[in-house]
Amino acid sequence: MPALSQVAIPDAVVPPLTRWGVSPEADLVYRTLTGYGPHLLSELSRTLGLPANRVRNALDELAGLGAARPGTRGGRTDQARTWTGAPAPQVVATLRRRYIDLARARHLLTRNLASLADLGVLLPAGPSDDVRPLYGLARTHGRLAELIAGIRHEHLSMHPDPSFDEENLQAATPLSRALGEREVAVHTLGVPAAPDDATGDYAAEMAASGMHYRELPTLPVKFQIFDRTAALVLIDPTDSGKGVIEVRAAAAVDALVELFLRRWDEAGAAHRGAARTMKLTSREQAIVTLLANGHTDASASAQLGLSVRTIAYTLRGLMDRYGVQNRFQLGLLLGAYAGDQLPAPGALEVPDEPADREQGEASDDPTTEEHE
Repeated sequence: MPALSQVAIPDAVVPPLTRWGVSPEADLVYRTLTGYGPHLLSELSRTLGLPANRVRNALDELAGLGAARPGTRGGRTDQARTWTGAPAPQVVATLRRRYIDLARARHLLTRNLASLADLGVLLPAGPSDDVRPLYGLARTHGRLAELIAGIRHEHLSMHPDPSFDEENLQAATPLSRALGEREVAVHTLGVPAAPDDATGDYAAEMAASGMHYRELPTLPVKFQIFDRTAALVLIDPTDSGKGVIEVRAAAAVDALVELFLRRWDEAGAAHRGAARTMKLTSREQAIVTLLANGHTDASASAQLGLSVRTIAYTLRGLMDRYGVQNRFQLGLLLGAYAGDQLPAPGALEVPDEPADREQGEASDDPTTEEHE
């Protein structure tokens, strides 16, 4: 190991990594590892005259680039981990690829900022704490989780995607459940779902937890707003893997909120994907089947041993669940997605729900609660 009083030049020639955006301290640590072999963190700290925490940050940076990897010395795996530098050609090639990817992402960011300006959302020029790009899917997911955890009141989101796959839904479901558990007001704008959309069960679960959802034929941009103080906007509207812009500039966030609310007022109520996983209880199946075969509420109630009021409440519940306004619309929906699941009239069984009680029915009537 070189003495601190000496100027030691290693045999391996390594180009300055700082030209590719690597921090000066990480560059020094990498040169030490490649020039003088594996080192412990404490040895790096003494050799370079840097505090241990700064050396640790430099090693984390290098590890993230694949430029350094931890190992062991003498079989020990605790704090006495040795660090080894990766070959310089491999590291430089990685850094060049990253630089090109970042340059492309910055170009997309500039183009998307211009698109936002056309929508009346003006962002401050230049990077700052109020507007900062987060490149890559990993950083996006990490920051999204942090912002979701910090929400206290409201989450607004606009999604122009016509379909989501299972992988996206698996990532989104825990975050959405966390909002529902904290009773955060969730308002989501979407577009009509494509045939391959997988949001059926997810949409039904989110609606049950209190999420409000509306649709428009098209939407201009994808973003999320957190308590009206911060927003995430895609760098590339066509590829979430490029990363996001985190916006905290008050005027820009307010403009996004205004854009969302304006489109929300224009949108109609819908339940994205709910009809794709339509599931009816035995009572609902029996009632719908009889009515579809020409029975009135009265004759259906007589055949099933239910009250007319229960028939009406059951149908009202189905209409609310699937976002339709009347029985005609419900019939169209059932015919499109669930008609092949309905039993034949002769195969009807006694519903498995508890028998009606006059007191129980009265409690379903909102007018009775005012007199109790």
